[in-house]
Amino acid sequence: MKRLTAAAALAALMLAVSTTAMACDQDDALTKWEQAEEHEIILGAGNINGTMSFAVDEGVWDQLDFGTRLGMVETFQCLVAGPGNVLRTANVINRGGRVLAVWDGISKQLDIK
Repeated sequence: MKRLTAAAALAALMLAVSTTAMACDQDDALTKWEQAEEHEIILGAGNINGTMSFAVDEGVWDQLDFGTRLGMVETFQCLVAGPGNVLRTANVINRGGRVLAVWDGISKQLDIK
């Protein structure tokens, strides 16, 4: 059985709870996001080629279960779009810019690449 690294375990604790499943609380989402950035799990975010995207440590991303990955994307959606709004599309990328996952906010599906 593969053991999670300390960073992956921390990411799971911080971001596993989906913010969309609950009401979008931007203050809570920002706190989680900043903690993940401090631990270099999330490496930054921005608009890349017209699509909102955020970069993650790929080694940590590879160890996370689907629920935690979904929680990360929903936290990002909450931060960018705000309560009651949808982020139509978002990409999760690695440090080099390769797309690891694509979020479809309309269908609420995360396509892992």
